[in-house]
Parts: sequence; C-alpha cells; structure tokens
Amino acid sequence: MKYFWKLGPAVFCFIVSNLSLAAEAKELSFAIGLPPTHTWSKTYTYVDEHIEQRTGGTLSAEVYYGSLLNLKQSLTGLRDGIADAAMLVPGYHPAELPQTNLIVDLAMLGKNATVLSGAVSEYMFTCPECLAESEANGSVFVAMTANAPYMLLTVEPMTTVESLKGKKIRSFSAFGRWVEYVGGIKMSLSANDIYDALSRGTLDANLHPATELYNLNFGDVAKYVTRLPLGTYNGNEFNFNIETWRSLTTDQRRHMLDLFAEAAALTTVEFQRFNDEVLDEKAQEDGIEVLDPSPELVALTERFIREDLANFDQMAKDNYGIQDSEQRVTRFRSLIGKWRELIASIDANDVQAVTTLYKEEIWNKVDAATHGM
Repeated sequence: MKYFWKLGPAVFCFIVSNLSLAAEAKELSFAIGLPPTHTWSKTYTYVDEHIEQRTGGTLSAEVYYGSLLNLKQSLTGLRDGIADAAMLVPGYHPAELPQTNLIVDLAMLGKNATVLSGAVSEYMFTCPECLAESEANGSVFVAMTANAPYMLLTVEPMTTVESLKGKKIRSFSAFGRWVEYVGGIKMSLSANDIYDALSRGTLDANLHPATELYNLNFGDVAKYVTRLPLGTYNGNEFNFNIETWRSLTTDQRRHMLDLFAEAAALTTVEFQRFNDEVLDEKAQEDGIEVLDPSPELVALTERFIREDLANFDQMAKDNYGIQDSEQRVTRFRSLIGKWRELIASIDANDVQAVTTLYKEEIWNKVDAATHGM
C-alpha cells in the first residue's frame, strides 16, 4: 500500500478501484460442440479475446471447444446451467423450438451466408414467439448466423438422380425432405457423428457446406463435392443461460450484444470466403473433386424447391403446430430481399462494413435493459 500511495492520491484511488473490479470479475463459460479450428468456433474465440477489455475487466471467459457440451446437448445443457453461453442447433430440437425451426426450415430461400445471417438475426430479434420459446427453455437469444450453401459431400461420385437412389445421406429439415424427394435415404446424425459414419460406410454422403471438408475433416473420407442449387442452413444460434444473462448489468449485456454482433459478422464473412476458396482452389489441390450435377438432377432439385415452398404452410401445421406460417414466411422473405439490397450496397468481404451494417440495422436496436429480462 505504501508503494501505491507514493504514486499520489488520485493514482492510488484509480488502482484500488480497478483492483476492486478485477477482484469482482466474473468468468463466463462458453460451450461450442465443435473444434477450435472450426469457423463457427471463432465466434466465441472473438468474444473471449475482447470481453475483458470491453467490460473493463468485470467479465472474462473460458471457451470449451467440443468438450463441455456437444451440439445435441447444448439446449438442455444451457438450460441446466452447465455453461453460461452455448451455440445451439435448432434443427435438433423441433419440439422445443418450433417457431425458430419454422424459419430455419426455409433453407432453400437463399444461397448467400452474409445476406441470410442478417435476415435471420433481424427476424429472430423481432419475433416475440421465437424469443419466448428460447426463454421457456432457459436461454436468451443473442445471435443467429447462416452457413454457406449446402452441397453433397460424398464418398463416391454422385451427380445424377440415379446415383442418389437408395444412398444413405445425412440431412435434416428441408435438406432431409430433398434427400427423400430425389430417392435417397435421410439419415439423422449429429454433426459430431458424421465423420465416423462416413469412415465406417454406414453413411454414403453428407449435406454440408464445402468448408466442412476441412472444418470437420470430412475431406479425409469424402473425396467428392457435387455443386447443387441448395440453400443455406440459417440456424447457428448463440444463446446465454437465462440466469447468467439476468445476473449481468445492463452495461455488460450491452457489451455482450455488441461483441456477438461483431463476431457474427466476422465469422459469416470468413465462412463465405473460406467456402469460395475451398470450391475454387483448395479442394482440388488436396485431391478432392468438385463435380457439377447433371441437368436432370438440377431440374429435379429446382422442382423440389418450388413444391416444398408451395406445401410449406401444411408442413408447418403438421410438424410444428404453427397455424399462421404464411404471414411469417412472407415477412422472412421480405427480410431476405431487404438484406440482399443492403449487402449489395457494401463490400461483402469487408468485415468492418458488414459489422457496421449488422449493428446499425439489428443489434443497436436491441434494448439491453429489457432484452431477455
């Protein structure tokens, strides 16, 4: 103490004040059921790297990559307080998150991750029913991102309708309906289990962005990619445990919203960039063949998309018990149109430009004093 006092009363008070803050610093546990090298893991890596500085040392974080909770466990694990925040995959929880899955199920409406991440995040923050079902499951929504377009990642070449018949293909939601439509067998597996299934031969193919040849090492066993006009998965959801969220101050919640907005922009731009790199260069350099689908398969896929959207209202009633899906789909489609125009007005590869747009249009409008409270 004598040493600090020699610095002068004002400096002494400043140091004591900051020591007090440090002593009260709260460490948050972040769980993501993916390896640290995965593009979506960078969401939590980014928040972890900036949380102490942004909150003045009042919060810190420990990120658990692929250890504390796997992807299927994240919803219940977050509810039970095993982690303070986690990445959820709504598609694994249709009964618990029907309103969220309704929008996630509209995968065929877009093919650009940056556009869809903006559209789905804006929709979620302005969908009272979506926010309420998260809270009913013990969590608070803070961000949603979309993948690059899904494609066929296969053990053997599959480019024709005939080559898909009877093949076991990992898929779910709209992608699962496509698999059955073209004559394949839909296989429901967690992303954590796909590699082993492909290795053992219990799975013939997987629907995922080309990035997952590297993010999840599928390229070790799946040596072919078929470019198809399929859509994006719009359901990489980032939530806080509701008790943890409510224990934070309004300023801390504001910082969390800002950090997750920045992380969503960073990882979405990176995901789209990496996907393009894989398809244009990296896959072929590593001996993975990028193939074009036959015209017949393209035509059948386009017909499926039209019919699936035409039947979507009935599917929403049957699968999710949602009676007013038509107006919800119309609203989401309008948001996709809005975000296509917004993203076209900037350099979509500029992380700062995307971050600014996401914040101005979405996250800055979220009231940290009331959101999730």
